Amino acid sequence: MSELTALMITVLGWGGAIVSLGTYLMVTSQRLATNSVRYQALNVVGAGALGVSALANGALPSAVVNIIWIGIGVVAVLTMKRGVIAARLAAEARRRRRLAGEARARLTAGRDRLVHRVREDAAAPLARRAGALRGRPLQPGSSRPAGRNEARRRTRATSHLA
Repeated sequence: MSELTALMITVLGWGGAIVSLGTYLMVTSQRLATNSVRYQALNVVGAGALGVSALANGALPSAVVNIIWIGIGVVAVLTMKRGVIAARLAAEARRRRRLAGEARARLTAGRDRLVHRVREDAAAPLARRAGALRGRPLQPGSSRPAGRNEARRRTRATSHLA
């Protein structure tokens, strides 16, 4: 192994150590939550750098522990990701149920307005007819107002005589 490669691996190892110690410091000072993705990601990066350095230097026990540490971090991130996805899906389902309820309410209100309008329209012609017939004279011998048919009969009778 060349000197440059050895130096790069040593720098990588020290970087991993700094990241791991910095992560631990942030957790103990409560600047970083242990159940956050950032914490797990920093642990994976630090363990990865330390693992590569340990493996290159022949420190197999340290390399194996860091590989296990990486696995634990990756599983934790995937579990958190799954939880985030489940929470987003649940929120989307709640939003869709709310929108469906609002749509049902709008449809019900529209149907109620339509039924009310149809009932009013059904009653309106009777009221119009009653109002229109009020001013007409009564038919002879009846209590009903004289209608259109009376006028037609008179017109036919007079046109026939002419």
